[in-house]
Amino acid sequence: MSQVYCSNMNTYMYLGSDPSTDLDWYKIVLTTPQTIYFSVFSPIYGQMYILGPPCSNFIYYSATNSNPGTNTISASLPAGEYYLVYGSYYYLGNGVGTEYMATVTTSTPGDPTTWCPTQIPTLTEWGLILLGMALLGFGTFYLLRMRKA
Repeated sequence: MSQVYCSNMNTYMYLGSDPSTDLDWYKIVLTTPQTIYFSVFSPIYGQMYILGPPCSNFIYYSATNSNPGTNTISASLPAGEYYLVYGSYYYLGNGVGTEYMATVTTSTPGDPTTWCPTQIPTLTEWGLILLGMALLGFGTFYLLRMRKA
């Protein structure tokens, strides 16, 4: 199992006067008992949780207040439904947010720069980019030549 989430964490004023933080929830279902690692790469202080199903009370399998950078928590879990939660620890300002990456794996996740594949344009995308630039260049040249005539 390896899943990467790229998201945005926000803080805001609830009902115009109550400073609040965003909590992002991710649901996973384990079909066999496993140890999972929930890791977050973020520039802010945050809160991380691995929780059991939402009944009358959540069961906390793992929780921490995280520092900026990469943080990982883990839990050995039986088969079932679980929730991974990440949120800002501090109120950052009304409407202020920041991007972060999170991953859940069955082994330690390693360097966060390897979590997402690099987005390199394909040959077809490069072809369209070059065609657009050529049309823009030749079209501009043609229009300038038409004006001088």
